[in-house]
Amino acid sequence: MRLVKVRNRLTGLLMLALLTGGCSAPTVSPPSESPSPSPYAAGPEQLIVEPADLFAGDAAKFSPFLGSYAGSVIVRYKGVKKQLSVSYKVWENGKTSETLVSQISLPMGGSNGDTQKDYNGEFIVSVHQDTDDKDADVLQSYTVTVSLKDSGGSSTSSFNVPVNRKHFTHSHLLKLYEKITIPDSTPTAVWGFAASDADAVTFTSGKSPEEEASKAPYAFVMYLTLE
Repeated sequence: MRLVKVRNRLTGLLMLALLTGGCSAPTVSPPSESPSPSPYAAGPEQLIVEPADLFAGDAAKFSPFLGSYAGSVIVRYKGVKKQLSVSYKVWENGKTSETLVSQISLPMGGSNGDTQKDYNGEFIVSVHQDTDDKDADVLQSYTVTVSLKDSGGSSTSSFNVPVNRKHFTHSHLLKLYEKITIPDSTPTAVWGFAASDADAVTFTSGKSPEEEASKAPYAFVMYLTLE
């Protein structure tokens, strides 16, 4: 158990290094260099979220430390709002466990007051498994670290999700495969993972994280919206 705690400390330090830019950061090209159409065509007060590869290029060396449950998406916004709301839901056998819903806010950088801003950042999430002190085969909880990173810095928060069961034997990341537009005040799934103990459980790539989660025995899904 002492080895697990040391590994968790190393993971935290590496997560911090990624966020502060002290090493090869897992970022994508700035929007100004992207050949894609303007993300603001849908109008103000809407969040644009795009797929991203957290471990692209040199950042692949951090994958063993951040774990298999880690990922990111690009976040773009044009408007006057200052906060990005982050929440999660646990899905079990096609239904959400509404009692296991938590919500935090991460500040979006930019100008103060009601001045409209063009925000371009990266939402990063890393989930680590915490085992029971008395039984290493029992998955006690998940420690979830989320961060919103842009050219001006980053804001990070962590929380725990109780599990209390035997370790899952199979898992699968639930990722975005195309750009989506999130209307104001509409929490939308952007990332997650599904898990099970059955070989027969399959997942269909290209579907939304929430749609895939609804078909899994167990799933953990992250949601974003404007606040």
